Amino acid sequence: MSDFSHIPVLLSEVVACLAPCAGEIYVDATFGGGGYAKAILDGANCRLLGIDRDFAAIERAQSFRTLK
Repeated sequence: MSDFSHIPVLLSEVVACLAPCAGEIYVDATFGGGGYAKAILDGANCRLLGIDRDFAAIERAQSFRTLK
């Protein structure tokens, strides 16, 4: 893993608005550093589809959690 670091803006506000729920499916269409996606996955036993055209972003996402 690289030294990449990303701090999402308004993270707590975004997660509060989404209110992740177990069993739900979420889409992060601007995955980037994955900060929002990771917070959503940490907030509930849910599924998330991350989309990004940057292959490095997709590679970083592999460390988050394997979806079943």
